[in-house]
Amino acid sequence: MNVLKYRLLQHILKHISTVQELKKDSSDECTGRSRAGLTGKIHALLNEKGKILRFTVTKGNVNDCTQAINLLNSVIRKGIYILGDKAYDTDNIIDYIIERSAYAVIPSRGNRKIQREYNKEIYIDRNVIERFFNKLKNFRRGSARYDKLVLSFMSFVQLAAIFILIPKFPNIA
Repeated sequence: MNVLKYRLLQHILKHISTVQELKKDSSDECTGRSRAGLTGKIHALLNEKGKILRFTVTKGNVNDCTQAINLLNSVIRKGIYILGDKAYDTDNIIDYIIERSAYAVIPSRGNRKIQREYNKEIYIDRNVIERFFNKLKNFRRGSARYDKLVLSFMSFVQLAAIFILIPKFPNIA
């Protein structure tokens, strides 16, 4: 019992110290200048059922492909299909997926000299992540980005993802 309390207390103290460090350092707002002004991006990895496995938040002017390997790092395994849009069509990402004996279902960009083949029937299932982000945009707090610090914004995204995955039951009364 004492060990459990100690671990919980240690976790709480660690969390409080990170919040204080974030308040001191205002550069951790994860907002970057893009065409739309100061924005941020959510990069997410979902399974085939739409359950969020991992996500990260970056500045709005950061390219999508920079976060793919970090998200795939602990999840990728042999024989799975990795679906992504054209933004993830880089040699590094494709090689990373192939080295781990997985299948890349990512269409080639238009400017590639040699267009890669991909399974269009499996690529249709990419709408799962598009539907997730559409549901996430329904939360006004997330789409308007009321949270200034990245820690509070990531906490909101986690809560919204949980709320999205809770099954909705009809009122039978």
